[in-house]
Amino acid sequence: MSIQLLLFDLDGTLVDTIKDITNSLNYALTPIGISKLTVDETKQFVGEGITKLIEKVLGEEKKQFRDDVKRKFLGITMIIS
Repeated sequence: MSIQLLLFDLDGTLVDTIKDITNSLNYALTPIGISKLTVDETKQFVGEGITKLIEKVLGEEKKQFRDDVKRKFLGITMIIS
């Protein structure tokens, strides 16, 4: 049996991607008026997946933007990759 697919989870274990995550997150958040996050601020929110990351950053006040922010985040992340 030959390997047909190999996936890597590049969340910081194999590659330090926190700056890329921060940049993509800021790109997605800016249109809804959230100030840009620093890399250190972003580090506090990562670890439970993109949906939880976005929910934590948005808080209750802006939770209605979750799906739009996620779509924009994932869109720019795919372009960068």
